[in-house]
Amino acid sequence: ATIEWLEKQPWCNGSVGITGQSYLGLASWAAMREQVPALKAVAPIMAATDIHNIFHGRQSGAAHVELLFRWTYLVIHLMSKPLGMVQAIFTFFCGTGQALKNAYMHSPLNEADTKFLVPTLS
Repeated sequence: ATIEWLEKQPWCNGSVGITGQSYLGLASWAAMREQVPALKAVAPIMAATDIHNIFHGRQSGAAHVELLFRWTYLVIHLMSKPLGMVQAIFTFFCGTGQALKNAYMHSPLNEADTKFLVPTLS
């Protein structure tokens, strides 16, 4: 819907290009699947092409729980406050946030996201 909206704007020549890094790069890949005629260029940056293998192990098939929690924390907190992006990126790479530590230790895992990563949703 966004690409179609852009295409109809008076300042657009009818050709739309998108780019994004990491998660937004994944969104760029996903936009290609829609095959919107106005989408002429896609340039994902540092975006995975096989999310399943990243999150579920390249050979073991076991879920990378720590990576899933870190990724969730990063995406949710990127813009949550003025320095949310800096804090979220630091927490993602260092894994030192207490919320993440609590989430890693919580059982059952299907409650860990709402209890520790986004407690305001529970």
